[in-house]
Amino acid sequence: MNKRFALCFLIFASILFFATVFDAAAQKKTEPKKDPVLEFWKKQRDKALEKRTEPTGLEAPGIVVPKVLSDSTIKQKAKIDEMKKSGITIPLDYSEIAGQFQRGELVEVPIVTDTYFLDVGGSVSDVPLTGFDFENGQVELKSTDAKYQTLKKLADDFGGTKYDLEKPADRKQFKMRLLRMITPQAKTVLDGLAAAYQKRFSRPLRVTSLTRSVEYQIELNKTNPDSFLVRDKDAVPSHSTGLAFDLGYKHMTAEEQNFLMNKIEDLELKGKADGVREAGVNATLHVFVYADGKAPQI
Repeated sequence: MNKRFALCFLIFASILFFATVFDAAAQKKTEPKKDPVLEFWKKQRDKALEKRTEPTGLEAPGIVVPKVLSDSTIKQKAKIDEMKKSGITIPLDYSEIAGQFQRGELVEVPIVTDTYFLDVGGSVSDVPLTGFDFENGQVELKSTDAKYQTLKKLADDFGGTKYDLEKPADRKQFKMRLLRMITPQAKTVLDGLAAAYQKRFSRPLRVTSLTRSVEYQIELNKTNPDSFLVRDKDAVPSHSTGLAFDLGYKHMTAEEQNFLMNKIEDLELKGKADGVREAGVNATLHVFVYADGKAPQI
């Protein structure tokens, strides 16, 4: 009787053991694999936005806005007009941003680094790709169109990643990556500001905008009353030059904001960039870099 009981117990224990092993293996197999880049992005976002012990925001006590950062964007417009005369290309749509990237005029900014993280392209939709010009407006692209072919060539191998432009989710991700572009000169300035801020406060910067096409800016005009209003081909945003970027500051203390504004003021006084403290819905520090290192004559 004892032998029979022992045998039954052994069989039952074996079944239970293998069932547990198989269940664990199946569960492990079905668990989604975590994306290390996404996890790092979340970590940096949380670190940047963590609650401070001091007051934060637009009206935090102790904020001192340098006069040059409270001025209008007159210098930026003057510089853009100056650049237009020398033949600068203003991308009208996604295909033209793609072309600039393929020619090396723009570089892709990593979505997250030790010193900053990107919170860019939140207004992007997954609708079919379109082209834009001021004469015809926004027009959906056909697969045979040259602009579509430019986009497809990049989408087929975008830094080792392939995007199917016929799939809405892929289209959206592809568009968002195109908005993570900037000129090499502007990236150098961004890297410098982010490194200085991280060294001082042990936090990464939140970057909220980089290059925008005119088409994307017009889309923003529909939902963001504080966005630069595109009225015609002579009034285009500085972001379309690839030389501008925005840094969110609503989550920062006065000390943090003053530190960054003083750094940007120094760049402006040296004639390397123009900065504006935007206090609307966006609440960003807008930086426009002079590609040639020369302030405009106004």
